[in-house]
Amino acid sequence: KSRIVVALRTNKFRYGTRPEVRPDTNQIYWNRSAYLLSLGFSNRDYQRDVLIYGFGRTEDVPIGTRVALTLGTEHTEFGQRGYGGVQVASGRYLPGELGYLYGLANIGSYYQTGMPRQGVISTQLSYFSPLIPIGLTRLRQFVNIRFVEGLRRDPVDYMNVSGDRGFRGVFSEQLIGNKWLTFGLESVVFSPGSILGFRSAIFAFADLGKVTLNNSIWGSPFYQGYGVGLRLRNENLTFNTIQLRFGFYPNIIGISDRLRFGLDGEVPLRLPDFDISAPEIIPLK
Repeated sequence: KSRIVVALRTNKFRYGTRPEVRPDTNQIYWNRSAYLLSLGFSNRDYQRDVLIYGFGRTEDVPIGTRVALTLGTEHTEFGQRGYGGVQVASGRYLPGELGYLYGLANIGSYYQTGMPRQGVISTQLSYFSPLIPIGLTRLRQFVNIRFVEGLRRDPVDYMNVSGDRGFRGVFSEQLIGNKWLTFGLESVVFSPGSILGFRSAIFAFADLGKVTLNNSIWGSPFYQGYGVGLRLRNENLTFNTIQLRFGFYPNIIGISDRLRFGLDGEVPLRLPDFDISAPEIIPLK
């Protein structure tokens, strides 16, 4: 259940077509090759539970810890630079049957002439409550908090935080940034049985947050999204989960319709595990 992992990785990027690149511009399009070494510790186990992301099927909930240190060097067309990154993650059930808590912290950056470049600081906190009986149904609360800040990133190096990255049910090309803080809240009521092979769950959500590009996050607008919906699941169908969602977005930038209705197939989410894979550059996401 506990292991120490040493891993090596090398990669190489060559662009045939790209925008103009300079030592301080469009660094994500540099021709480059990297060599990375990581040392990690992983301790993990699983505890069985039900009615988390599934609809009654048994789910294996990972509990444990992961710590990984990554060091490396990168050779680019504008010189050589080093890289260093640390990742720490832990998840477990809280004592007293208070629910499950998962935390993740990342920090990583390139270094050239002693200064950080294209760095990332990110944290995530996820929680779900124990099942709360309401008559014949069961209620579970979910909370997800994320904070990401890019360090000395290019102006073209940003992330869109629409959809599942922050504000579900809406897409805006202007909802971009290299710094963001988001809060995802969801209440799910699971039905006690099935009708014609379909199990159902009713949910209500609130997505709140701030996002900015190269400015202070605290002075940026506070974006909001609220909604309700219904999930249906039938194991005999090819797309076994169907989701109907109605959302209200009072101030999301770049959209004209504040009320949105969506119908889509949903892939059930999985809880983050604590395995250690090949070393990587911590991404801005």
